[in-house]
Amino acid sequence: MSIHRAFVEVGGNGLLLDFADRLQNRQAVMLHLSLATIDAHASQLVDEHRALIDAARRGDFDRFADLLRAHMGDEPTPRFGLA
Repeated sequence: MSIHRAFVEVGGNGLLLDFADRLQNRQAVMLHLSLATIDAHASQLVDEHRALIDAARRGDFDRFADLLRAHMGDEPTPRFGLA
């Protein structure tokens, strides 16, 4: 879950950080309910999260938006061209 908080940290908005922190319990439940899917694609999910953080830290928000849309979508794997 810390990777999701890192997305918010990049923006440096204290209000959003507080909001993200308050959503952690709900996020934990959602992740628990998705555990089978997460386990089956753990390596790919980690790669996707790393690519998202990298794009955000570099300030490449167009790429970040494209990667996030792919990550949140129902596209078949691999979605980022990462292997």
